[in-house]
Amino acid sequence: MILARLSSGLVALVFGLTGFSALVFEIVWIRQTSLVLGVSAYAYAAVVTAFLGGGALGNWLFARIIDPIRHPLRLLFLLQSGVAALALLTWQIFPYLRILYALGAKEPQLGPTQVFLWRCLLAALILTPTAILMGGALPALGRWLAQSPHPGLTARLGRFHACETLGAAVGCLSAALWLLRFWPAQFSMFVAVGASLAAALAALLAESLENRQRSHHLPPRYQADDTGPPRRPRRDILLLYAGSGFVALSYQMVWARILAIFTLDAVFSFALVLTTFLTGLALGSALAARNLRRSLPTLVTFSRLQWLLALSGLGTIYLFYAMPLISFESLFGHYTLNRAILFEFLLGFLILLLPTSVMGYLFPVVIHLVTVQNRNLGSAAGKVGGANTIGAILGILVTTFGLVPLIGLQGSLWILAGGSLCLGTVALWTAKPKSLWHSTWRQPAIVATCLLLGFSFRPPPIYLGFRQDPSEHLVFYEEGVETTVAVFHVAERNYKVSFVDGRIEVPTDEVSMRAFRALGHLPPLVHPNAQRALMLSFGNGIATGSLDTHGIPKIDAVDLSREMMQAADLYWEENYNVLHSPRLELHVEDGRNFLLRVEQLYDIITADATHPSNTSSWALFTHEFYESARARLTPEGVFFQWLPFHSMTEADFQMILRTFQSSFPHATLWYTGSSHSLMMGTVVPFDRQDLEELLDRMERHSTATTDLGSRQQVHDYFALDEFQWQAYVGPGSIATDRQVYFLPAPDQVESIALALLAARQR
Repeated sequence: MILARLSSGLVALVFGLTGFSALVFEIVWIRQTSLVLGVSAYAYAAVVTAFLGGGALGNWLFARIIDPIRHPLRLLFLLQSGVAALALLTWQIFPYLRILYALGAKEPQLGPTQVFLWRCLLAALILTPTAILMGGALPALGRWLAQSPHPGLTARLGRFHACETLGAAVGCLSAALWLLRFWPAQFSMFVAVGASLAAALAALLAESLENRQRSHHLPPRYQADDTGPPRRPRRDILLLYAGSGFVALSYQMVWARILAIFTLDAVFSFALVLTTFLTGLALGSALAARNLRRSLPTLVTFSRLQWLLALSGLGTIYLFYAMPLISFESLFGHYTLNRAILFEFLLGFLILLLPTSVMGYLFPVVIHLVTVQNRNLGSAAGKVGGANTIGAILGILVTTFGLVPLIGLQGSLWILAGGSLCLGTVALWTAKPKSLWHSTWRQPAIVATCLLLGFSFRPPPIYLGFRQDPSEHLVFYEEGVETTVAVFHVAERNYKVSFVDGRIEVPTDEVSMRAFRALGHLPPLVHPNAQRALMLSFGNGIATGSLDTHGIPKIDAVDLSREMMQAADLYWEENYNVLHSPRLELHVEDGRNFLLRVEQLYDIITADATHPSNTSSWALFTHEFYESARARLTPEGVFFQWLPFHSMTEADFQMILRTFQSSFPHATLWYTGSSHSLMMGTVVPFDRQDLEELLDRMERHSTATTDLGSRQQVHDYFALDEFQWQAYVGPGSIATDRQVYFLPAPDQVESIALALLAARQR
């Protein structure tokens, strides 16, 4: 008995470690592949499709071969050892991914569909082999349980699955908050590899303990209900669970988009949402496993769970609407990073606990329904996992390319709730279509009525872009795949402001406009003969409009948010109607990915990315990005980048400056006030004499003079030359793709501004 308990405990440890390592791998791989394939929703869909597709393929492949295997724990040892080895190989291949992607995506006429398929292919080549081995763990677990003489095997499988999911939640949280935060990404990879090897050794030890147990007492291999020829699992239940996987991952994507509006949307925010999602799944699986020991579920149970998921899924619309009532200050008072992280986790847990627990509860129920014979538990588990994952992949693709673009976030939640209602109703009809349907039709009818009423009286979706009810100043609102954008115009103050996923962007106050104008006018004043310019992060076009006034023949403007480009029409006065300029060409893409795909060189590259701590912008402040930008510049080209230092420590500010100067030795810093600084990199030194020539050119350009102010004002913007820059930042580390983690911090704007003033006077 003691040996049996030790063996069972070791297997639970194996699956906890398996889940832990899988999510650390996933977080690290998503982070690293986004540096090449992009940070767009389409790039994310390609990566996750490859990862989940490998897992589903592993589920199905091992489901076909698992039943005759006599030593499944040895197979687990081999699988986890293989995962560790392939993960290390994958890490070595990552640097070449950039070259392969650039080779296949260089053609400018390549359409979005072709680019997406190329991303999927590359992600599959690099991630799928390891994911296939990961997918073999669930069938191996089922096979090991099938050899147990104890009753309630599906309940035990549910408990082990809960251990694996809980381990995944811990791995996700650890990777986001500790591993990637304090150590290079390579260290995180080694931790995950170590966890896989530990799982392999634990499986081998559990096998040894079982062998010792069998040497004393050999239990019967199968229970009595396994007599007769083997029977296949019911395909209708597998199809229903595939539909459930479709709904679950679609929910996750929509919830993550909405929660980003109410969080910091920092580099750890998505991982926190995923952690709360996994925690709910683990709790649901554990609860189902416990209840399976008391009563056996039927398809009616599956139906009622789907109806509960429909109601709780639609109910999240109202919980999100109530989010502005829960303020950070009311719960925690003053800001600290740890409190902000806890706040985000609590928000996600509050909203997602019930629906995700229902999703987790479904797995043991479906395993029980599918497993017609205990001897087939391994193959049944693999087929259940594979069906659910295939449905999840379809959910990701349909949500990304169909639901959200066509009907928005709230509409997507309503459609998904309707999908759960349909799944439950079909399951009920499948159970006993004649005798049971007439007595229970009222239940789906009540759920359908609730969904219709809930949709009819749903709150307006404007809060998804502004965090509260709309005001009379709202002039634009649009939901897209990447962003939700709301624009407000206070006519009496001649003030406009955009909210992108709930965060302020492009305000037209005097201080902000100085930075936008400088970002557009200074580059062509430094390089007056520029023939081609590139604007990364077009936003609402104010900087690009200022750039366009200098008559540059060709300007490429890139932005991830199509909605911001549409809203630029409302800023026609501030951006000089740049959307209608014949010299402008717009590209919906993230800036770093665009640099990989283009072949032409630019005289001017300007980057106006959002804050470095933002989940989609951090990669535009690393050494690798600056090297890419420099490679796309002509020999006399100039590179400008806006660097805000609000919500940033001075150490991070100095690290970014140090990183910039590592690629552009002749770097100069411009400071336009408040927290707005501009970094400029040139091939040749830019000294005070060059500054005077720039000011002369500015005075001959009437628009630049009007926008930038007097000669003395612009002269004062010049904060640090390259020597003062180097003295200010000093020696230290630089930000690289594999070793950077910018975090939002309490404002140090005043102290950084004073430090810049002191450095300038040296």
